[in-house]
Amino acid sequence: METQLSGRGLYWKQLKGEMDRISDVSIGPLRDSKYIQCYQVSYKQNGKQRYWDCLRQHDSVGILIYNVTRQALVVVTQFRPAVYMSSNRPVWENSEIFTSGSLNMKADKGSESQVGPESDATAPKYGPSSEGMTYELCAGIVDKDIPLAEIAREEVQEETGYQVKTENLQYITSFWSNIGTAGSKQSLFYCEVTDDMIVGSGGGNQHEGEMIDVLDIPISTIDEFIVDESKKKSMGLCFGFSWFAKNVLPKQKNGQ
Repeated sequence: METQLSGRGLYWKQLKGEMDRISDVSIGPLRDSKYIQCYQVSYKQNGKQRYWDCLRQHDSVGILIYNVTRQALVVVTQFRPAVYMSSNRPVWENSEIFTSGSLNMKADKGSESQVGPESDATAPKYGPSSEGMTYELCAGIVDKDIPLAEIAREEVQEETGYQVKTENLQYITSFWSNIGTAGSKQSLFYCEVTDDMIVGSGGGNQHEGEMIDVLDIPISTIDEFIVDESKKKSMGLCFGFSWFAKNVLPKQKNGQ
């Protein structure tokens, strides 16, 4: 089974080439972040003192997009550093920065207590960039005080280039992710698009460093795609595809 470029071929081929160029990988303590914060919860459960390490991060929206023209679900793919590092865990997990506990120290601006970079002949040798490429639904964080459907509409156009109206976004449900560490909430929407609704190249917000490719997954292959372990994918995507197979695909087959 092969995924397909979504109609802006030359742009996406060039973008994919840029995403493939991963180098100078290094690891260091967490610097000040506008996306996550680490904290520890202290509480008593049945009278016993307990502690839990947590992350504070934004809630998000996800959008399941069905292109009626192409009979395909629209997904995004991008390089995810956390997935890349997890895939390369044997390379770095026994390095001094972890065994010494220096990752638990707050990073000063300009500090360089790191593992790497890869160009150093003595540094760990990481795998190809493909080990960090993931398939996901179009999505975005909730960092604005506006309706969730409006955030979803903005993300659809920003990431995939399709222009949709908020009234055409169907709310499906919400669920909790990263429940062991963050407990963040994602609200899932569904919309249908056509090729006539493409108004831009998509690709994400380059000012925020996003580099996103857009792919079409033919609806005839979604069951196979969900269980294809060679494609690293989010649980939100798997749930969205399963919802589509149960709630929309039967109507398509019946011509409704």
